[in-house]
Amino acid sequence: MRHLMILTLLATQFISVAQGQDNKPKIEVLANATEKNIMLRWAPSSPIAWQRLNEYGYIVERVTVSRNGELLNTPEKLILTEAPLKPRPLNDWQGIVERNDNAAVAAQAIYGETFELTENYSSDIMQVVNKSIELEQRFSFALFAADQYFFVAQMSALSFIDHTPRANEKYLYRVKSAVPVEIEDIDMGFVYVGLEDRKPVPKIYDLQAVFGNRAVVLSWERENFDGIYNSFIVEKSSDGGKTYMPVSDEPIINASKDEIDKSRRAYKLDSLAENNKTYYYRVKGITAFGETSPPSDSVSGSGFMPIAAAPNFTKWITDNVKVDLEWQFPSQGTEITGFRIERSRSENGPYQVIESAKLNDRSYEDEKPLATNYYRVVAYNSRSQRSSFPVLVQLEDSIPPVIPNGLSGLIDSVGTVALTWDQNAEDDLLGYRIYRSNFKNAEFVQVTKEAVERNNWLDTVNVKTLTSSVYYQISAVDFRFNESERSPVFSLRRPDVLPPAPPVFRGIKSVDVGIQLSYTKSPSADTEKYFIYRRGINEEGWTLIRENSTIDSTIFIDQSIQPNIKYFYTITAKDSSGLESRPSEPVAGSSIKTISERDPERLKIEADRSEKRVILSWEFDSPVEEFRIYRKRENDVLELYKTVAGSEKVFYDSNVQINSQYQYGVQAVVSGGLFSRVVFSTVNF
Repeated sequence: MRHLMILTLLATQFISVAQGQDNKPKIEVLANATEKNIMLRWAPSSPIAWQRLNEYGYIVERVTVSRNGELLNTPEKLILTEAPLKPRPLNDWQGIVERNDNAAVAAQAIYGETFELTENYSSDIMQVVNKSIELEQRFSFALFAADQYFFVAQMSALSFIDHTPRANEKYLYRVKSAVPVEIEDIDMGFVYVGLEDRKPVPKIYDLQAVFGNRAVVLSWERENFDGIYNSFIVEKSSDGGKTYMPVSDEPIINASKDEIDKSRRAYKLDSLAENNKTYYYRVKGITAFGETSPPSDSVSGSGFMPIAAAPNFTKWITDNVKVDLEWQFPSQGTEITGFRIERSRSENGPYQVIESAKLNDRSYEDEKPLATNYYRVVAYNSRSQRSSFPVLVQLEDSIPPVIPNGLSGLIDSVGTVALTWDQNAEDDLLGYRIYRSNFKNAEFVQVTKEAVERNNWLDTVNVKTLTSSVYYQISAVDFRFNESERSPVFSLRRPDVLPPAPPVFRGIKSVDVGIQLSYTKSPSADTEKYFIYRRGINEEGWTLIRENSTIDSTIFIDQSIQPNIKYFYTITAKDSSGLESRPSEPVAGSSIKTISERDPERLKIEADRSEKRVILSWEFDSPVEEFRIYRKRENDVLELYKTVAGSEKVFYDSNVQINSQYQYGVQAVVSGGLFSRVVFSTVNF
């Protein structure tokens, strides 16, 4: 009955699982391939579906899907159950329930007259509620019992073994409901498997044992075996590992979901018949198909009687040269080997052994104490130990350590500072304090909350600042908090990550030889060079046209330009670290040199009325890129009319009307983008 108590603890867990299922019931199926057989396990998803399937049964079908690695054009269907599978009759359970508690639970859940929490109904509605709870409990306990033993699942019609599979075939197994659809529509379950899918069950690993007084706590890896093993068998050997016997009649399960959530390990407490005798342990896992894993690697050990009492200091005094210690400990009733005197600078350790005392010793004199001492005495034997509470003894000390020397350091591009210095030689040195300032002559601030024990330290400083350096000092502190004077100031130059402020143009104008630019220098002190860029109005990119040093003039004339073209200019500054500022706001300008020294000559206009046209002719000796023809009819506005090649000297205008007066103008566009003046003439047509 003790196993039924464990099951009771799990009842609420299985009830919540049953209530959390989808509205439409279904059958969930698992498969396990052995060397010659395929084992199936299933379970309905709701208590009502389970109750009705117990009444009407399950139908198991096998569909051959592939053979010799190739899919069949027409799958081969075979019904494996001659009649729907139902739980075995009650009489078949009689002999089994006497030997197995889980079989008794399953039989009671299926056939028992009552499975109620209580019979004290206060009303009809409470009776309905309790009946619902009863069915859920029957369902939960029946599934749990079937999970623990495969033969219980067989008796409960929740499993099937196919003895006829072939090694070269793969199957789709379907478990169907025999319940009439009009009573309840239950979805079938299915699984795809073949003999080639056989996988050996893994061995339990990481078995550990902690031995105590006639007891041992065993633990092993559980989380990685979830879904593989639902229970475990712990075996013990008392004859040196020759023969093993289970430590309990029933497999070991986790009795609480909270217990599973808290630890990834499984635990078992076992008692030992006697101390100082070696026992061996190993663990096996059991699957839902009743398979047992190979045994784990064994662990061994023996129980022992722990030290019952702890030493207790009765005296701890000093003359500021040595320390006298005395303690008490029972002379009888506790088996120990001796004592260890341990000392530390801190109450929480670490403690170091300074003396090993004999079994009958109860005092010790420390001739070379530290400035601050925490003492404890430890009673020990080969299996255990007990220590006293620590006591504090301090010597008088008002002399500070010497000033630390050799402070140096490096700083990287992101502001990580690595400081190092020479180690002090004092025995009572607690550590070092680090001080920092952004200015050499300003107040230094301590940046370490506690004393630094080692002679190096990492700091982080802001590199995006206008202060170019950071300054450090360190001091040494002993255990009585006597502090040395600070070390000489050590400076580190911050990496330059801020580009200089950009220069600005203060003027732009056109002069006879080009465009004159003047600018104001960057206010950043580490500026080394200035770069002037130009972009024509029809150009996409910027072109570097001038590189100035900080000592060059801030006035520059751009002579490499074309007249009558608009240009944009911008300027940047670059510092000693190679960082370039953002560009200044662009300025625009153009050259006023647009008039050529030559004009078209001997412009003639003729009215050719027979051909209904006007003929223009002119002369020009210098090379010409093109000629521009302007025209005005009587009171209209003069406008550019036509453009002809520079090699042409005659223009025919056929777009004229009789009895009209026309004014024509000719302008030459010479090389270099210069324009001649416009030469005009008038004709009556």
